[in-house]
Amino acid sequence: MGNHTVYGYVIKDRHLEVDEEAAEIVRKIFDLKIEGLSNQGIAEYLNSCNVASPLEHRITNGSTAMGRHQKKGDKALWSSASVRRVLENPIYIGTLVQGKTTSVSYRNRKRIRRDPLELTAFENAHEAIISDTVFLIVQDLMNKNGYSNTQRKSYLFSGFAYCGNCGKQLIHRENGSWRCRNTECTCKPTIKETDLSDAVFRTLKTHIDIVLNPEMFPVSEVSENQETVAGKEQQKLESEISRFRKSQEMLPAQKQKGIISQADYEEMMQFYDAKIGRAEHKIEQIQHQNAQLMNCIDEIKDHYRRYAEMSELTRGILVTFIEKIEVFSKTKIRIYFRYADFFKEVQKGGDGNGA
Repeated sequence: MGNHTVYGYVIKDRHLEVDEEAAEIVRKIFDLKIEGLSNQGIAEYLNSCNVASPLEHRITNGSTAMGRHQKKGDKALWSSASVRRVLENPIYIGTLVQGKTTSVSYRNRKRIRRDPLELTAFENAHEAIISDTVFLIVQDLMNKNGYSNTQRKSYLFSGFAYCGNCGKQLIHRENGSWRCRNTECTCKPTIKETDLSDAVFRTLKTHIDIVLNPEMFPVSEVSENQETVAGKEQQKLESEISRFRKSQEMLPAQKQKGIISQADYEEMMQFYDAKIGRAEHKIEQIQHQNAQLMNCIDEIKDHYRRYAEMSELTRGILVTFIEKIEVFSKTKIRIYFRYADFFKEVQKGGDGNGA
């Protein structure tokens, strides 16, 4: 343990315990992110509500102030950086990550960030504040660029709508439509937000009905090709690994023929080892996240029950159930559901049956 613990927890008898006052703010931050606020928008909201920043909370509880912080008068404020630290920290799902930083050497005490491959994580190390599903959804949101530089809240489909032809994100236009941002796209689609919203809403309602009432929808009537974004990403990574390994296998012969030097050989071997290692690490992360979701069957069921009677599509509902939307034209749209693996179990009569 360091000199002070992470916002949302206190140390008692060498164990982390939930600080309920701060934990409520942590939950609120995750909720606001799912509702569409940017990190800066969340920070401004918290400051407007006079919510004590993590530093001010520590000071109130007897800790000393350290480092530079955005201030108003004598008080440290919430900033986009402090909000991001909360949203990215797996400590809130009960996972303790150690070894994030290390010193350069025993002589140079400067701290540097360690490679993610070298970190050690302990799951279920303490009580969680945020559920696994909420945390994973927010990590997905953090990887999507859904805001302009001055925007504090995203549009409904920001970061989720993509061109089915070139793969670039669709951008929101002042007339209320969405259009491919790629100027070189030969068949860039344009679709009204009302039309896109209606199509997604109807499809999602049907999807929820199928999950909650699987006996009403025979498997033969439902597409068995429930492809996921994560599945496509894993296939891409596996293809990259195969390509890197083939290139690596050619190096000994190239060195023997004098095409490359010994120094080049060693450097390129290390290069490909690093590329393969990082790709394998990403695949492990994808598989781990899928496993985490499938271990949250009851919580996923609750998501479906909660929104069974939804009357409109909101940002919160969209990010809860959908990973990506591809728009090919006004009449052709492909939707990737976040819980596709769970959906397959329902179709097969597995754990999801009788939700």
